[in-house]
Amino acid sequence: MTKDADPSDTKPASSLGHANTVAGTGAPAAHAAMPRYQGSALLGRGGMGEVMKVTDVEIGREIAIKRVRDGNANPQLIDRFLREARIQARLEHPAIVPVYELGHDPDGKPYFTMKRIDGTTLAQLLTTDEPGARRRALRALVDVALAIDFAHRRGIVHRDLKPANVMLGEFGEVHVLDWGVARILVEDAPTSHSIDPSAGFGTSAIDSATRHGDIVGTLGYMAPEQAKGEPIDRSADVYALGTILFEILAGTPLHPRGEPAIASTLAGVTQGPRERAPDREVAPELDALCLAAVATRPEVRPTARELADRLQSYLDGDRDARVRRQLARDHLETARAQWKARKPGSEIEARTLALRESGRALALDPELHEAADLAEELRARPTEASPPEVERAIAEIDRKASRKHARLAAFTLSAHLPFAVVAVLVGVEDWSWFTAYVIASALLVGSAIRDAIIGSTVSAWTSVILCAGVTAIATRMFGPFVIVPSVAAASAISLIVYPPLRKHPLLVSGISLAGWIGPLVLEAAGWLAPTFEISAGTITSSSILAIDGWSGAALVIILNLGVIAATASFLYQIASERRAAQIALALQAWHDRQLSPAK
Repeated sequence: MTKDADPSDTKPASSLGHANTVAGTGAPAAHAAMPRYQGSALLGRGGMGEVMKVTDVEIGREIAIKRVRDGNANPQLIDRFLREARIQARLEHPAIVPVYELGHDPDGKPYFTMKRIDGTTLAQLLTTDEPGARRRALRALVDVALAIDFAHRRGIVHRDLKPANVMLGEFGEVHVLDWGVARILVEDAPTSHSIDPSAGFGTSAIDSATRHGDIVGTLGYMAPEQAKGEPIDRSADVYALGTILFEILAGTPLHPRGEPAIASTLAGVTQGPRERAPDREVAPELDALCLAAVATRPEVRPTARELADRLQSYLDGDRDARVRRQLARDHLETARAQWKARKPGSEIEARTLALRESGRALALDPELHEAADLAEELRARPTEASPPEVERAIAEIDRKASRKHARLAAFTLSAHLPFAVVAVLVGVEDWSWFTAYVIASALLVGSAIRDAIIGSTVSAWTSVILCAGVTAIATRMFGPFVIVPSVAAASAISLIVYPPLRKHPLLVSGISLAGWIGPLVLEAAGWLAPTFEISAGTITSSSILAIDGWSGAALVIILNLGVIAATASFLYQIASERRAAQIALALQAWHDRQLSPAK
């Protein structure tokens, strides 16, 4: 017996339908000779029987009564009907509708009463777009799988699992319906819990319902071996559970409706729900579980219990993920509120709290783009003032840079001393200026060494004044137009980038230039003897050194090369440090982007 998977054709005989589908008219009346059951409302009708809502007057509750439909009272269907009642009665499980009474009406037709259940079938739920429908369906499937595992342990295979045979109650209850084609596993049923196939069922019922070659179930949900009429076992139900899982995840049935379902079933499953419906965000673990359950070979499918456990593990983890996502959203809203509520003078505190909350949001949900965008905006937006922690960090960086700068300056300035030795060898004509030059150079080197050790701002300004003094003395030694301008420029450049002096570029430049221009002003005022003369397009410069001929020219060339080399080396050092800082910032920005969700 095969059934098409179309919902209109597969309403299970024992399905009580949705509460809103109760028919108050046209229902068969309760038999007058059965005074215990009064009232009659049709709940559902299938190919074998019909289910009505009646009132058990002795207990005072509404129940459901199922009986064989008129015209269907042949021995085979009656055996199957009784078989369904007895199997359902013996499977005492919360997800299996309990049977209260099995009997015959005055016309001799069998009936059984059971709990009346209201709700929505899983098939109906899968057609809705209500929020949380997929998660509710997955939770229900866990209960179904556990109920099927319960039946399997007692030697029963359902053989017709499908969404239309799963009823979901309003208060979270789940029921597996339609046990009319269930098979009793005679050969391998566990002895401790199995149902005796010959006890109260009749040989005809067993033979007619379970003999090999019969095809029972619903097309599109039955396993390949079931579709081929081959012997089946518990794994056939697992396959059906897998098809239901596929439909929940992909939003579409695994196999087409009607006869094409047979060819699709026998061909095997090559696409999981993740590949079939890429827009549905199917978790990889659920995709793998679904493919395992609908494997063509029965022996590689998981058990119903394993399927339930793996599905429950996912739901537990998914619940934790949902909680984390909600917490992340809460932290994001707090961050936005903190930043929006900032006031003048409190931006640093608001920025700190907003960054902290957005960071917590990203830690809880790395895919929360809004938190990443907010954090990026806060990092890129300039602050009204630097936070105290940043000021302290910058001060420490400046101290280290000052010492390094001073060490480099001490090494460069120490070249003045070898020059003094060379000057003595060349010949000195005015020892007073030469002595002043040596003393000033020594003090300048000493100031740089002291600054390299303690990093004093006082030492930095001392170096500025001493550099200007050395420049002024150099104009008396070589004249204002030879060597001295390049020395003054090199001094100004090195002093302006010195961290303790960086905030006073104009003052530093003015003092450095004063060392060169000052002697010229004094010469023009007549307070100092002139060191140069301009006449007939010729500039004549005097020096206190006895330089003459090519030896003098060589000395001047060497001095200029020394100044150029020292300046170039100093600027190269600064450029290298700047490049290293740029690379470090770029790497830090790259690492920050890796912490943010991909866009």
